[in-house]
Amino acid sequence: MVHCTPLAVKPQKPDGAQSIHRAFAIIRIVAHYNTTGVKLSKVSRQVDLPSSTTHRILSVLVNEGMVSYNALSKCYHLGIALSLLGLEAHQYELRHVYHHILEKIARHTGDSAFLLIQSGCDVLCVDRVVESTPIQVLTFDIGGRRPLGVGPGSLAILASLPEADMRHIVQLNERRYTLFNGYAPEDLQRMIEAYRQQGYIVNSVTPYTMGVGVALVDKTGNLIGAVSVNGIISKMDKKRQREIARLIQSEIGCADI
Repeated sequence: MVHCTPLAVKPQKPDGAQSIHRAFAIIRIVAHYNTTGVKLSKVSRQVDLPSSTTHRILSVLVNEGMVSYNALSKCYHLGIALSLLGLEAHQYELRHVYHHILEKIARHTGDSAFLLIQSGCDVLCVDRVVESTPIQVLTFDIGGRRPLGVGPGSLAILASLPEADMRHIVQLNERRYTLFNGYAPEDLQRMIEAYRQQGYIVNSVTPYTMGVGVALVDKTGNLIGAVSVNGIISKMDKKRQREIARLIQSEIGCADI
């Protein structure tokens, strides 16, 4: 974990360089508290800058996608753009690897397919393919985040975590789950157990849609994210749920990761 220290007095730099230095110091502080999020006041204290200056820099970072702001908790987290930069720095980049798989799944099902990753206590949508059908289900925008466990792909990730990590995140998100119907502690535990038994989960976030989620693991068994398919609830009978789950499992099994 990155340890952040206040921005100490340093030799004078040109304004541009100083602004960049401050922005990176703020990003490191947000990264340090990314699991729970961090409020403006704490960032300001640790970076040793006035709240107005800190807020101005954070606003730019939010606009650029380097940092995200949760209006409910009033906390800052690392953003989608930074997450994607991090992924690109590794030996593979998820969107590049899985986009054509999302396209195949969406084309075959006629529904929307989503690629999701964990971001602290949240799930982050990093890619989406929407099939050209009269009724389109857009339950998640690219760059959108929810509490980890809310939604089918998100549940698949949560259920695939080590037990201690899973319980810790559920505890941290307990209050946030109350904003969604059907996410009481006993509901979550039941859905997690269902996923672990059958290898996929069927879940709904909105009243008229339903989705199927399957976790993604690499060839060494490391959890890297999830793929979900969301459609209108009238199309999602149990037979089709199983068919979509098998399709996702088959397609992601072909990924070269």
